[in-house]
Amino acid sequence: MKKTGKITKTEIVLLSATVLFLLLTAVRYITFAGREYEGFTVTASRENDAQEQPDKININTADRETLRQIPGIGVAMASRIMTYRAEHGPFRSVEELLQVDGIGARTLEGIRPYITVESEP
Repeated sequence: MKKTGKITKTEIVLLSATVLFLLLTAVRYITFAGREYEGFTVTASRENDAQEQPDKININTADRETLRQIPGIGVAMASRIMTYRAEHGPFRSVEELLQVDGIGARTLEGIRPYITVESEP
């Protein structure tokens, strides 16, 4: 084959997909980097671990926006938590979150320091 210097359709598609991936990665980083959650900032370092934890979010009373302040909980997961709570009543323990679709042991351990299941007054 003779090289003509023209870009093929396959190369255009691959280049477009790469650019899209990089843009989405940049948007995600910009959106979540340095995001504040209830009085503290999420960082990549562990130096804040020894400091006092912020007030915990009560998953029995929190609305969707408050649930989204929990690191690792997005719009869809907050909606699933609220739906489960509406169908089954208040959570009796943090471990009951394992019954919510999409929350496994790893996710639960990641959010445990930020949540509580205190009863309503």
